[in-house]
This record gives sequence, structure tokens and C-alpha cells, in this order.
Amino acid sequence: MAASTLSVTRTYCAEMGIDQERLDRAFGIVANAVHEGEMQTAVLAVATGSEVVRCQAFGATVVPGAGVESIYMLASISKAITATAVMTLVDDGLIALSAPVARYVPEFGAGGKDAVTVWHLLTHTSGLVDEGIPWESWRRDRVTAAQIVQSVCATRLEHPPGSRFHYYTGGFFVLAEAITRLTGMDYPDYFRQRVFDPAGMADISFNPWQEGKGQRVIPPVGLTDDGTATSAEVIRYFATLNWPGVALFATAPDLVNLGQTLLLDRTAGRSKILSPAAMELMSREQTRGIAKTEGDLVTPVRYGLTWRKGSIDGRYTLPGSADVIEHDGATGTWLWIDPAWDLVFVLLTNQNWAVMDRIQAKALATVYSAWPHSGPRSNRHAR
Repeated sequence: MAASTLSVTRTYCAEMGIDQERLDRAFGIVANAVHEGEMQTAVLAVATGSEVVRCQAFGATVVPGAGVESIYMLASISKAITATAVMTLVDDGLIALSAPVARYVPEFGAGGKDAVTVWHLLTHTSGLVDEGIPWESWRRDRVTAAQIVQSVCATRLEHPPGSRFHYYTGGFFVLAEAITRLTGMDYPDYFRQRVFDPAGMADISFNPWQEGKGQRVIPPVGLTDDGTATSAEVIRYFATLNWPGVALFATAPDLVNLGQTLLLDRTAGRSKILSPAAMELMSREQTRGIAKTEGDLVTPVRYGLTWRKGSIDGRYTLPGSADVIEHDGATGTWLWIDPAWDLVFVLLTNQNWAVMDRIQAKALATVYSAWPHSGPRSNRHAR
């Protein structure tokens, strides 16, 4: 039977200054959302840099076997993880953020893209636009990752680089291709060596079926809308692409481990994945003064290097410090890291486009209300 809860004792919470009643309330928000049918399953986890405070799964009565070790498709959290891998190359002196992408993938320079830099791709300010990804036709036609890279490289600019924000998924295939060319390693292997293994992410992968873990995957609900395939069939196809911007698969403990590692890389003066300098750069707000334009609506955006800065629609309506880095995914997933509060928050669900303000944001705000200011009274550098 899959485990449903991992947690420290109430005595520990009291000693650390965590308000147990409010923490229970946060987990109750997610439990109630599953009970009311807003999502089939969910795993909520909260941790410090050195201790998992609580990790609890919900929905085993709806999806038998669902538990804390269930594997979820991360969707766009994959972009933030890919950006982290890119930053290891910045640490190694192999990539310059200000360099044209075409320096590393020459064919990308076609179509007037020779001025697009690595920074532009990491901040969604490249001037490239994708109006929705035609993944249903990709699946039907069995499009390969190499073909997608070729398609992105042939795409023409819609706007001058750096002039506006437009969320662009295709660029992460090109960044992954740059990693492969610069390191001589297939990028899934590089991710494993430089990010996953150092963080202790035992179950994360691009293709859990290839690793014999497919039975633990919980497919998202609502991913397909044309009736031609089930969500399970679609994500099996995604897994064949090793899709760096969309389709990493992981457990909640995997993301907790990543969050703890990055948190301590920032605060403890060490370099398990990234140097403190690279962590600070990745976390720094990069898009100040750049807006997202949709028709007549102009919205500010708050991004670091791919990681967001704790805002919804460009507004700081969520709690947390200026040091926050976070990202969500369309499949109902969220990873939130706040070094100043010594907090890692993970919520994985299988509900496509789970309602942010009704569930995720409420649970996060309630966790903050339970958390002592500046983090629990523990040895933050023990991990």
C-alpha cells in the first residue's frame, strides 16, 4: 500500500515554532478540495531546508494506490528545472547568458533570431511566440524531439528581443540541445548527473515507463479535449520526447529534495547544484520594466531566470519574501522555495489547470500563517 503521510512529530513542530493548528488547516484545504471533487488526487508537502515537516497524499479512494510516492507530470515546473541545468553551465563557464543562442546552436539564428540570447529564452522575452502547442497533431504524426528543435530554429521573430514578455515553451528544447552539444552528453543524462542525483531526486525522469516506474504515474485529468486520446496515452507520447519544457515526471519528495538543495545552495554557502552566486542570479528579478501584452491588456511580469518571483498576473498577492523562486505547471503542480523563511512548499495534483486562488494560493498562505518568521528554530544548514 502506498504511504499517505510522512511527518515530524507535533512536539517537533512546537519546538520549532510551527503552529500545528494552522498547518493542519492548510492540509485541510487540499483534503477538502479532493473530497469535494475539485481534483482526484493531491500530495502536499512542506519542509525546511533540513527537515520534511509534513508530506501527505489525498485521493487514494478515488485513484487506488495514490500516495506520497506517486509520480506526477510536472508540466512547466520542467522549465524551471531546465533553467537550473543551464545555470550549472554558467557556473562552469560554458554558457554566457548574454551570448546569442546561435553561438551554441547555430541553426537557431535563422529567421532573424541571431540577436536572441540565452537570457531572452530564459526570461520568455525572445520575441518568439507560440499560440498553443499543437501536441495533439504531434502525437498523431509521431513528431520527434529533433523535428521540434528544427521547427523552433526555423521560426521567425514576432517582436524585437527584449521588448515584451511572451511565454514561450519551444525555446527550452533549444536550450536542452545546447546542453547536449556543449557537454557531449544527452541532456537527460546531464540533468541526472548535475541536478537530479546531487539533490537526491530518486524518481524524477523524462520517461518513468522506460525506468520501470510507469505503474506509479497518475495521469492528469483534463489534458485532452478532442476525444482522440486519453490523458494516459498523451503523456506516454510526451515521455518519448524527453520534453525539457513540459514533461518531467516526479514525486513530491523529489521536488522537496530539489527545493531543499537549492535553498541551502543559496543560504549555506555551498554548491551542491549551483554556486551561491548562480543561485542569486537565477533568483534575481530579471523582467522589471517588461510587460506581457494581450490585446489592450498590459500586465507586468515578475520573473527571475525562468523561475517566477511569487506573483499572480504580475501582482504580489501571495505571501513570502523577495527571495522567493517558484513555478507551477498546467497539470496542477507547484514548487515554491523561500530561502528567507526557510520554506519549501510542494503541491502536486492531477487536475489540469487546478484553480490557483481557491486551492493552491489558499493552502500556501495558510502554511505561511503557520510558519515562524525567518523560518523554524532549527539548524538550517544541517542537511
